[in-house]
Amino acid sequence: MPKILSVIIPCYNVAQYLADCLDSVLFQDVDNSTFEVIVVDDCSPCGEKEIVDTYLSRYDNVRYVRHDVNKRQGGARNTGIRAAQGEYVMFLDADDCIKYQNTFSILIESVKKYQSVVLRSTSLETFSSDCTYQQIRSTYVNEVSCQSLDFIQWRKSSLFNCSSCATLYKRNFLLENNLFFRENVLFEDTDWVQKTMYYAGSIEFIDFAYYAYRQSPNSTTRGYSIEAFEGNVDGVVEMVRFYSEREFVDSFLEYLNEGFVNNVIGLLRLSRKYKIKESCRIIKKLNVSGLTQLRSKKVSKNFILLSLRYLPSFTVIGIKFCVSIKEMCLKFKNAV
Repeated sequence: MPKILSVIIPCYNVAQYLADCLDSVLFQDVDNSTFEVIVVDDCSPCGEKEIVDTYLSRYDNVRYVRHDVNKRQGGARNTGIRAAQGEYVMFLDADDCIKYQNTFSILIESVKKYQSVVLRSTSLETFSSDCTYQQIRSTYVNEVSCQSLDFIQWRKSSLFNCSSCATLYKRNFLLENNLFFRENVLFEDTDWVQKTMYYAGSIEFIDFAYYAYRQSPNSTTRGYSIEAFEGNVDGVVEMVRFYSEREFVDSFLEYLNEGFVNNVIGLLRLSRKYKIKESCRIIKKLNVSGLTQLRSKKVSKNFILLSLRYLPSFTVIGIKFCVSIKEMCLKFKNAV
């Protein structure tokens, strides 16, 4: 029987959570013949294979693939897309869970009803890293509602975010549009989700928070690693490049422009968390991409962009100094 859904689970250094993740998928109320689970081991040193082996012996719809070299999250998801046999694919991070046991029956019924190319949840739920699936799972949810938005409506709405999870994607649609993630980078979702929504045109949003996101302190995109900062910058640069190659109405271009200006200023503020030499090297990518040539409706933002364009090192040092002084003043005020 053809599979309706392929659940793609990239894993690296998440052995302590993987069983919870797999249980949440395999305890669904649909027949196992309707879906498959593809665990993509991205050269993890932590023993995920031994955990998956216990499921392979019990479930014939679980598959295991191991990379020869580490490709990070984007590469693992690409491997899953290529290996998938389902009509739709879903990405599930190995430290997250599917909350409701009738999730798949609702999602499968919805994509059949709406003939969705992309079926996206309007929200997700978060839980702490020390919680288990047994503590957060729910057995049933009633019928849920669905709405459809076009790309521009979505991009300008409160539903806009760049997470690739909590969504079903029609696999043939991804393949036909060559929608694969950037590999060996962090923040690979930033541009991929927006490209995917653009090509989809119409996106269905289901009011159903079935995806449980674990707030793990070990996540590669949490904290302040220099790799995460560079990945964040690269994601914004790629996103801007994609939009610049396409035509949109003027009002939407103005909206995007202001959003990109805010992205630049946000990244500049974030740069203070890192060593000056590394911050300057990465921030200069914003100049090369032309982002600092944008103009805002606010004079203060234009001054920052101009400074970043002609004096990038000075601007990075200045923001670091100003924020440090501000933090010192707050500490002094609280002490008094």
